[in-house]
Amino acid sequence: MPMMTDIFIGLDKQDIPGASVGQRIIQNVGSSFGSAVISAVVTAVVTSEIAGQMTTKLHQLAALHSTLTPTVIATAKTSVEKAVTLNGYQLGFLVSSIVLIVIAIPAIFLSQKKSVK
Repeated sequence: MPMMTDIFIGLDKQDIPGASVGQRIIQNVGSSFGSAVISAVVTAVVTSEIAGQMTTKLHQLAALHSTLTPTVIATAKTSVEKAVTLNGYQLGFLVSSIVLIVIAIPAIFLSQKKSVK
C-alpha cells in the first residue's frame, strides 16, 4: 500500500487521474510479470536441486548395492527420494523468501510524509 500511494505525493489535482491510470497499468503488468519470473526461478531451483541431489544419493546407494538386500535398497531409495524432494522445496522457499526481501527494499526509500500538527 505505501508504494501504491506514494506515487500521488506532490501531484497537482489535475495530474491525479493520469497518475492513477499509470499506476494501475504498472501494477497489473508488474504483478503478472513478477509472478511469472518468480515462478520460473523457483521451479528451476527446485528442479535442479532435486535432480542434482537425486543423482548423487542414488550413486552413493548403488555403491552399497553389493552389501544390501533388495528390500533395504527399495526402502532406502524411497527415503532418499522423499528427503531430496523435501530439500528441493525448502531451497525453493528460501529463494522465494530472499526475492521477497529484495523486492521490499525499495519501500525503505519511499518519501516520508510528515504529519502536520
